[in-house]
Amino acid sequence: MVTVARRTYAAVVLACVCTFLMGGVVFGLSSLYPLLYRQNYLEGLCAGEVEEGQCAERSLTKCCTSQLVRLSLVSSIAFFTVDAVAVLWGEFADRRGARACIACATSLSCAGFAALCMGARGDGSDALTTAALLMIGIAGPGVFNGGFVGTLALLSDAPKLQATFTAFLAAAFDGSALVFMLFQAAALSLDLGLYMPSAAWALVCALGGGLLFSVLRAAAPPATAATATRELDPAAQKDVMPVADPNMAPAEKPKDNDSDDESVVLSTANDAAPYTKKQKKPKGQRGEKALEAAPAAAAAAPAVAAPRLVSVLVAGDNLRLVFFMAIYNLLSNFYLESQIEQAR
Repeated sequence: MVTVARRTYAAVVLACVCTFLMGGVVFGLSSLYPLLYRQNYLEGLCAGEVEEGQCAERSLTKCCTSQLVRLSLVSSIAFFTVDAVAVLWGEFADRRGARACIACATSLSCAGFAALCMGARGDGSDALTTAALLMIGIAGPGVFNGGFVGTLALLSDAPKLQATFTAFLAAAFDGSALVFMLFQAAALSLDLGLYMPSAAWALVCALGGGLLFSVLRAAAPPATAATATRELDPAAQKDVMPVADPNMAPAEKPKDNDSDDESVVLSTANDAAPYTKKQKKPKGQRGEKALEAAPAAAAAAPAVAAPRLVSVLVAGDNLRLVFFMAIYNLLSNFYLESQIEQAR
């Protein structure tokens, strides 16, 4: 019992730590701009705008307007991918399980930080740096969904801890925007390039993701996001639990006579829970045949097919949500960049 409790609390802590390490890291991309400028990222766009050698004088700021505009475009695309792939990671966690989601998302995030390290070491590797930023953004929701679904299944007997865990995990996702600010502080204070913090962070992410994967390994049946969410909702639990009526008479076996005063308790079932209803016993053979045919008719009812993934993704609500979140991210990015540019 002690081992199960320790594993549960370890899963809670590791899920929050991994979400901070890899969750919404890309939302703090503006803190990485000085380091990207210093490694001459997208400096080739300034060939026709500034004189030769002018970019070397501004190592931590933009060399030209085209460079800033292209970097802002890359940031906006990275922000958009975080919102766009969140539903895909949720479906993946439902179909393949939380451990598979954690493994794939952690691998993608570590590959992104490794590519960011190689892009900082190489010369003329703007495409590699751009791909690294996109991979880090795509992997973030996967780490969040995998940690949420997998850890929430271990907390099925602790509803208060479920609510606390959900709040802490959301806070860790928002707080992960500080990761690139830590990169900037370490690189500038220790006179390091971007490659050293990126390489170290890739190793830390691999360690944290591996520990979370191993802790979730001994979980009992794999839970999906739907069942994990249902555990938090008391109303949903009422739908799947049979409720007995204290005023209802107990079930009795029908007698052979056909008197009008005789009553029988019939059991019927629906998709949610069984219930009982007191009815009069119908007269004659026709009524008895109707009673016998009722269970067969209920069993022969056609099952409702689950919606396909494509139909869910292209639903109007999802498309509107992605559209408005994309507009919000674009406006937020423009506002932040304007404030940073005015401060310089």
